Amino acid sequence: MSVEDLAGRDLPGYDHLPNLVLREAGALILGKTNVPPLLDDYTSSNADFGITRNPWDLARTPGGSSGGAAAAVSAGFSVADLGSDLYGSTRMPASWCGIFAHRPTNGLVSKLGHMPEFPDARIEPPLSTVGPLTRCAGDLASMLAAMTGREGHTARGWEIALPPPSRSVLPGTRVALWLDEPAAPIDSETRVALLAFGERLRDAGCEVSQLPAGIAGPDAVELLDRLKAIELAHNIAGPRRDLAAAWADWEEQHRRSELWTGRFRYVDIIVAPATFSAAPLLPELPADQRWVDHGGQAVRAMDFYSAWSKLTNIAKGPATVIPLGLGHESGLPIGAQLLGPYMGDLTTLWFARQLEWAGVVSSISPPR
Repeated sequence: MSVEDLAGRDLPGYDHLPNLVLREAGALILGKTNVPPLLDDYTSSNADFGITRNPWDLARTPGGSSGGAAAAVSAGFSVADLGSDLYGSTRMPASWCGIFAHRPTNGLVSKLGHMPEFPDARIEPPLSTVGPLTRCAGDLASMLAAMTGREGHTARGWEIALPPPSRSVLPGTRVALWLDEPAAPIDSETRVALLAFGERLRDAGCEVSQLPAGIAGPDAVELLDRLKAIELAHNIAGPRRDLAAAWADWEEQHRRSELWTGRFRYVDIIVAPATFSAAPLLPELPADQRWVDHGGQAVRAMDFYSAWSKLTNIAKGPATVIPLGLGHESGLPIGAQLLGPYMGDLTTLWFARQLEWAGVVSSISPPR
């Protein structure tokens, strides 16, 4: 489907389910925030509404696709917003704007009525999610609790009961740092920020270890790209994937999800980069013409910045973004993602809130 195909469509006359339930819970919806066309970019600009800029540096992107949401929350225009996440469209903007965010376990929050599906779609997407962006960790948990639930006729008979947090106090929490992955590099500033965060965790009484390099495997990003093609196949014109290959990829995703969840027999939380670096400059070229030289190989810029989100999306588990502070070189926000097992949302959200209460992390406001 092209942008021109969407331009002639009538806007849906109903709320996306998370908006609806937030209204019913008493939230005041102030308006809409900017996104890129088809939600497919790490910046947020389009021909209708122009460029959204990062409130920390107006020459830089706030991220995408939920860049307008992250910029608004960071700048204090709103206390919270919603973002979608397929290739890190919530996590990158939160990291680059210095705020909190949560990518829920797949299936907790209905995505019906939300891009990239048709407005009247009935199939819940198997890969992408919708989650909150906020200025404090406690608001993440409140918003997720309000939005959690199934939609449509499949909701009959279903009740979601998330496991409680795996710990009750911060001291003794087992935390593993995941910093080295060939398919998902980070710059030196991000590494320094994450290692410093590990030291703050030790000071708070956590048991901190480090995961070995390459636990995702070299083919993980390619699998995620194929899964994305499967999710989008039913509403984008063009050749359809072979169904046998699609089922094989779904099986592989489930296998990896089980392996990922098994890691949490030995740790409570895995800390990983949210993205490669602090926010890059606003691009001058269109998305399909942006490339990054990595190790002598040209990599599509969107794939480069979203690599950590791709790797962590495969397991379908939760990821809570926390702000680590300002990078020592750029002076811009650096974020990390707290990763948990499938349906382990309450553990990652609990840990983020404990870190906030202990003063280990906090949201940071841009200069006025």
